[in-house]
Amino acid sequence: MSNESFTNLRRVDKLNFSKGTLENILKLWDLSGIPVLVYENPDLESLVTVFGASKDGIPVHAVVFNPSFGRKPDYDICFDCEVLIRFFTNQPDKRFINVFSINGKEEVEKALRFPGGAASKFQLEEKDIVKFRETILDDLLSRLFKVPIGLRVSDYICAKFPDMKEFEEDSIREELAYFLGFHHDAEVIRDIPLIVSHPLGIIDAAQPLYWSEKYREPEIFQPYRLLGFVEDAQILMDLYEQTPKDPIYDDILIDKWAKQLGISDWYYWEPYNPPPQIVQSSKSTVCHANDMHMDLEVMVMFIVGDALRVIDNNC
Repeated sequence: MSNESFTNLRRVDKLNFSKGTLENILKLWDLSGIPVLVYENPDLESLVTVFGASKDGIPVHAVVFNPSFGRKPDYDICFDCEVLIRFFTNQPDKRFINVFSINGKEEVEKALRFPGGAASKFQLEEKDIVKFRETILDDLLSRLFKVPIGLRVSDYICAKFPDMKEFEEDSIREELAYFLGFHHDAEVIRDIPLIVSHPLGIIDAAQPLYWSEKYREPEIFQPYRLLGFVEDAQILMDLYEQTPKDPIYDDILIDKWAKQLGISDWYYWEPYNPPPQIVQSSKSTVCHANDMHMDLEVMVMFIVGDALRVIDNNC
């Protein structure tokens, strides 16, 4: 769960989103028993960022979107909420988060310190080596989680909310373009150790492979074909198809991908700890089923004063 700070936020008075997006916000609240607050931030670099509640993080789920981004945030909010919904669908004793292992940190740091590596090339101080190590490890493990689970979520959303299809395609094509640009940025890639950039490339190739087949546009995958990721990306997608779709198998799917990529000992699973301060509630106590435009002030009523103050102090 991200520790990124909140800046220039304004709490939204009315949730004027599509019915599907509102349903997912309510479902996340109801399933997790943790309130969901919505903010807008015109300085947000991305269209949407969703922060999941945790014991060591923020005490509520927070949806932050950029109202000036140029396209509607509905699909992206619906998507990120659905990722958390899959997580909270599992029973409490089956909810785990992945954490960097000592072995993963040592392997990456050793590569950074290798002669000619980033540490010597940029004459990094010890604190900067650690920061670089944590950054690239976080990027890798985030993609290891977000790509396979994200594909599950995309399938589900379009099946349940057909009106989201147009927004889904805009979001997907934007994301594919971003990561393609990343892997074609020679200056960035050459500074990342091969033990990180190679599995990262395979993970990011699996996603366009999937969408090239779904959209029947082979040219989407062509750049990754030229980078030599065809066979490895296909193996990941085979594992994806062979693994049951139920959320209880999400961690197993991630472990299968990690084993194939040779990074299964770079992380471990630890139990998720929910925030202790939250008043447990359900969507039925917040609004009538047909009242889809909820007043955020109603939500705030269900939050212990100290919990809301934590959110505001991070704003």
